[in-house]
Amino acid sequence: MMQVFAAGDTNVRLQPATLCTLNESIKGCAAGARHSLVLARASSTRSRNAPWNRISIHGDSEEISIFHFDVLRNKFKDRRQSHVLPGLRYCLDTLPADQNASVRFTYESVLRCFPCRQSYVCRSCARRCHTNHNVEAKFVRWMPSCDRCGCAESGSCSAAWSWERSIFDNFVTQTTTSPNKVTDGVLDMRHFKELLQVMHPEGLSEDDIDSGEVALHSRAGTITWAAFQKWHNPYFEEIRRAAEVDQT
Repeated sequence: MMQVFAAGDTNVRLQPATLCTLNESIKGCAAGARHSLVLARASSTRSRNAPWNRISIHGDSEEISIFHFDVLRNKFKDRRQSHVLPGLRYCLDTLPADQNASVRFTYESVLRCFPCRQSYVCRSCARRCHTNHNVEAKFVRWMPSCDRCGCAESGSCSAAWSWERSIFDNFVTQTTTSPNKVTDGVLDMRHFKELLQVMHPEGLSEDDIDSGEVALHSRAGTITWAAFQKWHNPYFEEIRRAAEVDQT
């Protein structure tokens, strides 16, 4: 983490570093791979010539601070819902091996989710599946041969990668004109037939397309991955089994 705010340099630190001690106005502190944030009762200012590790805090209006905190929280919430950090779109332990190697490291920041009773939750699932849960962060040595994201192991991961999902998400990206593409994305129903044709190059019947259009019909005229998966997987699994029975 680049602790410029803390120590006035850009040295990489693998262990937590002590931030400057300000005063009793500090309400909370958070730090991550790309941020260091101190929440105070009032606005914090730094004189132009002051060193980075000295910040003067003036005022004592807790009401103003709470107001600004709520504004920042809402802005972050909207941004989190409409953007995906690079490499964190899917659960890290469900990615193909060639992609997983570029996002896993010798030491990993993982979470333990108390409500879900899951350990070693990866960075992606922490954002996508365990938002607002009671969690505890840990920095651990990661052994790919035996360690695995607890969310992926649970079988209920909503950020799990699959070949079909990657196709669905690519369709959403290519057909969405808005610069703010939502995290899980919605696909216009007009592209439904084209999506199925890409997923099933072996061929489709009109019954296949009609079944999906009826099952996924909505007033908004869009479909989400969750809804598509709920229809697609059981439907084509049933067709596969029926084909196997006919062959025997």
